[in-house]
Amino acid sequence: MKGSLSYKIFAVLASILIWLQTNLLREQTTVLNIPLAITGTPDNMYVYQTPNLKIPIAVTGRGLNILMYYLSDQSIIYKGEEISLEKNILDFNKIDQALPDLPNLKFQSIRSDLPKEITTDIITSKKVPVIYDFVSLNDKETLLKADYEFNELVVSISGPSKVIQSINSVFTEKIRADILKTKKKNVYLISSNEHVVIVPTIIELNKKMDVVFTKTLTFLPINYDETLYVIFPQNVTLIIEGKADSLAQVENKDIIPFIDIASVNSNENIPIYFHKPDFIRIVDFTPKFVRMERK
Repeated sequence: MKGSLSYKIFAVLASILIWLQTNLLREQTTVLNIPLAITGTPDNMYVYQTPNLKIPIAVTGRGLNILMYYLSDQSIIYKGEEISLEKNILDFNKIDQALPDLPNLKFQSIRSDLPKEITTDIITSKKVPVIYDFVSLNDKETLLKADYEFNELVVSISGPSKVIQSINSVFTEKIRADILKTKKKNVYLISSNEHVVIVPTIIELNKKMDVVFTKTLTFLPINYDETLYVIFPQNVTLIIEGKADSLAQVENKDIIPFIDIASVNSNENIPIYFHKPDFIRIVDFTPKFVRMERK
């Protein structure tokens, strides 16, 4: 009985291996949805479709080569220097010119399924009040009795101007009284729109005696080798916190954002780091990552 079961398992595994080998070595055409990376747009321009815009591409070659390309997390670079505000018709010729040129694979865009346009807007920012949201009135009263305060707090929001104009406040997540059991009383702020960035994204509930002060620094230039590379975006906005007398001494020049090019493995999602004084803490910053191109 055991011998018969082992034979059946071996037969199934062998069949799977034969099927995989046949399909991975066979010449075939597969349609892949490849992300479209739009580069070269002004820093103050927001592209609504990014990063969800994908282009259907027919890829012809051996199954193994197609699989390796798909797993390599590639994208199609679309030069966006001529993109204007509002709606823009996608230039299919630009897309075709940007298709990869690989010896083992052939690429062809499927024009009938391509997105027809991209929509843009100017990036703006403004400050709005935070509205504390509680699971129940009892939760709020419990926290107030524990000497936690919920004074008026203002945060920065940024995003496409038409969306930002319609937002007058941001809400916290639902706050429960059992947050008292946690070491840090962190509460997330909820963005009502996927295109809006809130700075900071987390606030910490403080007792009256533990209140800390925050300060916003905007458009700090990111330090990198400008002779060899260009990055997008090139500035960062951050929230710092510390004691009032310490924060009063901090200027933009005291905090240096930078990228570590030596450790970069990809042109996308390159993290931003900071040189800063030890007496302050960075609460949050945006953007978190940049993309890079060689000149």
